[in-house]
Amino acid sequence: MAGKAGGPAFTWTREMNEKFIRLRGERENLFTGARNSAAAGWRAVLTELRLLGKVTPLQAKRKWENLKRKYKDCKEHPTGAGAGGAVTAATWPLFILMDEILGQRPSMKPPDIKNQQQAEARSQERMDRMLALLEKMADRN
Repeated sequence: MAGKAGGPAFTWTREMNEKFIRLRGERENLFTGARNSAAAGWRAVLTELRLLGKVTPLQAKRKWENLKRKYKDCKEHPTGAGAGGAVTAATWPLFILMDEILGQRPSMKPPDIKNQQQAEARSQERMDRMLALLEKMADRN
């Protein structure tokens, strides 16, 4: 990632990546989707990391998007074809940390439609039995 104003590229260490991920997760409330909130959020993260002159908010955003993309790829193919240097959930050192941050988000854990449909069917069956019982009771009177 090139530095500000075409300066030398900043090299992310594993420790710096881990801090970056943790801070982004801890400051989720700064990334509301409101206009300019993400830029302010990235400035806050970069300031805490003491990187705000070496890395721009746009570069931080791109870094986060790349980490999310890699996480999603690993999540979809946890053991994947690790041959040839392909990263998997088992081999990517940042996977567990990213999973702690992103794994519980609805966008990462889509609802289980089948279980929801089964629960609704069971509920409907109970309601039908209850109505049948009420009709029998009404017929007796």
